[in-house]
Amino acid sequence: MIQINTSNYSQLVFSTSTPQANFEFFTDSGTIVPAWIESYTSPTLTVWVKLVNGIAANSTATIYLGIGSSSANFLSSAGTSGIGIAPQLTSTYGQYDNGTNVFNNYWNFAGTSLSSGINIYTNAGSVIFNNGIIIKGGTSATGGENGIATSTSFSPPVIVEYYGTQSTSPTSDSWGYNTSGFSNYLSATYSYSFNSGTYTNLNFEGGNNGLPHTSQGGSITYGTLSTPSNNLFSASVWTHIYASSTYYTYQNYTNSTGYITGATNTASLPFAIICGNNEASYASNGMTVYYLRSRAYPPSGTAPTNTFGSVIYNIYIDTIKFRYGLQLSDYIEFRYGLQINPNIKFRYGLQLSDYIKFRYGLQTSTDNIKFRYGLQAVSTFNFNNYL
Repeated sequence: MIQINTSNYSQLVFSTSTPQANFEFFTDSGTIVPAWIESYTSPTLTVWVKLVNGIAANSTATIYLGIGSSSANFLSSAGTSGIGIAPQLTSTYGQYDNGTNVFNNYWNFAGTSLSSGINIYTNAGSVIFNNGIIIKGGTSATGGENGIATSTSFSPPVIVEYYGTQSTSPTSDSWGYNTSGFSNYLSATYSYSFNSGTYTNLNFEGGNNGLPHTSQGGSITYGTLSTPSNNLFSASVWTHIYASSTYYTYQNYTNSTGYITGATNTASLPFAIICGNNEASYASNGMTVYYLRSRAYPPSGTAPTNTFGSVIYNIYIDTIKFRYGLQLSDYIEFRYGLQINPNIKFRYGLQLSDYIKFRYGLQTSTDNIKFRYGLQAVSTFNFNNYL
């Protein structure tokens, strides 16, 4: 995870209303680094990047932040070019979401169909896919659990996270509960025994929020979250770190939801999100989950840190024209140090696309480049071996 202080980069443009992002990450060889924008709370822009070759122990890796012109937009769902963005941050849900290229497992639940790799379980409530998942619990005191689970099982160590709202229940409700975490006790219809079989998970119930439960031993420390007035936590990143001897949980990367130490987590388990029985009375709109992802557990539990170096190149112009020597028409634009339009691709160095080829000297074959006052090339004139 990289957090960019945008106040340090006056030329950086980011907007969710347009939407627009005029920056991307790349290696020293010019290869795009897959990256995904998670959030923006001025001035902090939170971005995840995927280092394909990782970082060796006790070493560093250098990548570059390239910033284009104020009109450039590098948002892309391709994963091999530009930069992606979380699905709920654009007006068209998932329009530029490349999460599958950044995270080990990723679901954004776009559309209205059941997502591949996800199982649903319903009893008295409902699970609705509609650009995100809406999970509603039943109205009965028992047997009202509904939710989703991955068809993939996760072995420790692993980090699984989802972004969405989280339902809970008031102190007066002794039955209502909601949970997320790892469990193999999943069936087409639930009983009140989600904490059966083999499990390590986090409960929100009876006015208590952040109650880790496990069948795999260890010492439990409960969380400290207070129940919101509407019994529904606002959309947050909920993190579950399932390691061989520990289980840590976080809300928005803050450890306020409890943890387990001294466990013996040996089981490979699916990850589930459940809205519990009797919850329709308290969170009538249900829980909404926008994306679910897994990512690698860092070696020795220590995540890498990152620092920003100095600016290498600063170019503030959108077009360049050379008069009396070589004048380039508006067909060429330069990005980063050389900003480009689709007709010519000078990226990071001088990588030419097939639109224009320079052989032996200067060979042009179209009107995309015109040389005036010094060398003027027209569509019928080519420079081959003469320069």
